[in-house]
Amino acid sequence: MTAPDRRRFVPAIRHAGQVPRGVVWRAAYRRWLPTRVDELSPGYTLLMPVPSDLPVFMRLALANVTAQDPTGCAEILVIPDRPSPTMAAAFEACKAETGGRNLRLVEFPPLGRALGRLSRAKPSTYHFLQLHAGVSETATTHALLHDADLFLTDGDFLARHYQRCAAQDLACLGVSPAWDDWLREHGFEHVVATWELMFDVRWMRSFSPWRHLWHYGWLDGEWHGFDTTLYPQARTPPELCELHPGAEAGMVHFNWVIGVYRIFQRNGGRPMEDDRFTILLIRLLTDALDRGGGSAPSAVIDVPAADELARGLADPARRVTYREERTGANYAAFRARVGRLYRAPLFDDAAVEVIEDRLGPFDAAFG
Repeated sequence: MTAPDRRRFVPAIRHAGQVPRGVVWRAAYRRWLPTRVDELSPGYTLLMPVPSDLPVFMRLALANVTAQDPTGCAEILVIPDRPSPTMAAAFEACKAETGGRNLRLVEFPPLGRALGRLSRAKPSTYHFLQLHAGVSETATTHALLHDADLFLTDGDFLARHYQRCAAQDLACLGVSPAWDDWLREHGFEHVVATWELMFDVRWMRSFSPWRHLWHYGWLDGEWHGFDTTLYPQARTPPELCELHPGAEAGMVHFNWVIGVYRIFQRNGGRPMEDDRFTILLIRLLTDALDRGGGSAPSAVIDVPAADELARGLADPARRVTYREERTGANYAAFRARVGRLYRAPLFDDAAVEVIEDRLGPFDAAFG
């Protein structure tokens, strides 16, 4: 991509009659650290936000992306939400297991850690901090924001994704429309979701960092809450944001697994309906892939055992339940995604057998 005309990207907005929330965040993330955008190298950096207390997702994500065609990929940055020595050790073990040479662990600076704690571990806040830390370390013209709960089954996808974004001089290239219906209702159909978002780093840095954080913004005559990156995209010319045609056919995405897990942790032990089988998925993946056979260390996770989860099919007093009508309606789609997941790296016959065994009671209940 040639050096961009920054006027294409700079948001033209004036606040009127209301002071938006997040003054502390605006002050702390008013500008990016200085960099020479004209010295960014061609290629892309893969940014991998991961949950530090669910190392199985880091192991899966690294196995998944290192199996991709490496064309264009300069570096993979693993960015935990809560840096710790345990996480660092797990990263080194996964690095040895995958054999990747261009992997690097990126941790929050002290300010990010402090503000993350003050946010009470809000998932959207940590996601922004991970994005900011990754972009601050990126030395390439483009970056890819990878979701830890998205699994690629098309081995050439990331290479094509980068090439399309660069060749068409795009600011953003996504794989799914943004989840926010307000955007479509107000004429911002071009805004795309953050998962597997390939973006021009110069576009990202043309907005103040806090604009990429979840915040209330004034747009189209209204105040609205914008999730990560959605406000800058809405302020970007539509022709610079695009969806990659047919991309979703080459991936399996469970959506918002980490966010639901954090809600579960904060639920105080009260019964929680796992209506999209998110908590079950975490247990299935951990049991199947963290069996002590790999080099990555085992971990104790804050999720009930599989037999305990199965008791929630009938007992409303269990910590996790599966009793509501909407839950049963979601099972067929969940089961189909699990079946497609078996084509991703690390899923050998033994892993598949563990998952199928654990799903037996659920198949009986919802099949």
